[in-house]
Amino acid sequence: MLGSFGLGRDARVNLLLGSGHFLSHFYQLCLPPLFIAWQQAFDVSFAQLGLVMALMSATAALLQTPWGFSSTASAPARSSLAGPW
Repeated sequence: MLGSFGLGRDARVNLLLGSGHFLSHFYQLCLPPLFIAWQQAFDVSFAQLGLVMALMSATAALLQTPWGFSSTASAPARSSLAGPW
């Protein structure tokens, strides 16, 4: 499909990875508006919900760089397709 637009292999790979990265940020932006419903449904405070978001972001920040280096050094194709497991 993307080959018909004249995109080379590198451009298609970048487009695929960029799309996944966009979706990651998009989902993170979609979560806070749900806090109003979740606060009532789970009987938690906004601070507790914010802490969950902060922990999720901190975990991603701490693990992305080591995972990126290790996957590039070992088997990039396999680790990109399989994820961390």
